[in-house]
Amino acid sequence: MVVEYSAGASGSCLSFFTVTPFVLLKCRGSAVPLVFPQILIAIGLSLLAQRLQDTGSNPLHDVDQPVSLGILVTFLLVFKTQSAYGQFWQALSALDGVLQTSASMALTACTIFDWNMPTDTHSEVRTKARRIVRLLVLHFFVLVEYFQRTGANDCTDTHCQNMMREDIRHLTGDVEFAMLYPDEPAGTSGSASKHHYANPTQVLFWIQLAVGRVNKMGACAPPIVGGVIRQVQDLMNEFSVMNKIDKTQFPLPYAQIVKILTIVWVFSLPFFLVSSTGNWTAVISSLAALGYFGLDETAEILESPFGNDPNDIYLRQYGVKLMSDIEMIYNGRDIQLDAVGTHERELNFAELLAGQFKVRPIEGDLKKQWSVRSSSFQGVKASSSSDLDASAAASASAPAASFAKPPTSTPDFISVQPVSA
Repeated sequence: MVVEYSAGASGSCLSFFTVTPFVLLKCRGSAVPLVFPQILIAIGLSLLAQRLQDTGSNPLHDVDQPVSLGILVTFLLVFKTQSAYGQFWQALSALDGVLQTSASMALTACTIFDWNMPTDTHSEVRTKARRIVRLLVLHFFVLVEYFQRTGANDCTDTHCQNMMREDIRHLTGDVEFAMLYPDEPAGTSGSASKHHYANPTQVLFWIQLAVGRVNKMGACAPPIVGGVIRQVQDLMNEFSVMNKIDKTQFPLPYAQIVKILTIVWVFSLPFFLVSSTGNWTAVISSLAALGYFGLDETAEILESPFGNDPNDIYLRQYGVKLMSDIEMIYNGRDIQLDAVGTHERELNFAELLAGQFKVRPIEGDLKKQWSVRSSSFQGVKASSSSDLDASAAASASAPAASFAKPPTSTPDFISVQPVSA
């Protein structure tokens, strides 16, 4: 996953002293070590420029600094970095689409499919629903192996290769595994396999096959089945977007021009500056090298987001979360939820949350305002959910509390206040 760091989101006046040092000294995921050679070259050229200036041999002593070249290089690098950052967010959005669609399909299979059909004496609907949710998890881990074994960020660590293949092996039966990785022994490890990855579309085919059989059994309404089929197509589309982002680099002509201009600009800068900056030339040149080469390196990191670098998206971690959600969905089908109040009584959230809020605009410390509790609301007595259930019939005819109208001013936050009818 992308490296996390303290960002001073609380807005404290001391964040410069409490947060900034940790950001500056963060090494893992930093671009500074990646451009350290360029910084050393810039410092070396600065020393050479200063030496030539002292001996009167600086060839650029009387030449005006090409400001227009610097502006051009800056624009090209910022555009490249912004485009790469946009690609990174698009990749995250596509990944989120895969996760949300998978969870939604599991919800349908576990809550809408009729597991208790009178004609289903062998529990085939339940078996197929279980198969669908298992295949959804399998599909995600097939995606993990695909992106880890293809493209510029191809994983070369044999332990990781074997671990990804074992994840898939434990989620499949013998026949399914042989179909994913044909023409090789079943026990072949990921690092020794001639198949670097499986085909994600094949798993989606199995999912839609199971959905079609549920439909033929009459265990789900046809419109809902049509929605599930559209979700299978959505999974295919999201995979296509992720694959396009992972495999598409910046066009070579653009990347080449950017690197040539960056090298010329940064490494010639000391010779233009030395006459006016003197002993500070090395410092200024190293900062320029850090900024220009650092932005270029950042763009190249962001344009291929599904690798194993510290700032890449760690897909397997998302897969673990997806497994947890689908387990909760499948195992909780028969859960009995609490009854908070009854249908004879009007719904009144202000009464349910009595004692939790004070009504006034937020002025000052949000944490203090949020932590304030009040049990002195007019017309409302704080009570537990069991009390509400027990007294529902007796109070069904009682006048219901209403929400207060907001003040005419526009505060940052308005909470709920029940008032007498």
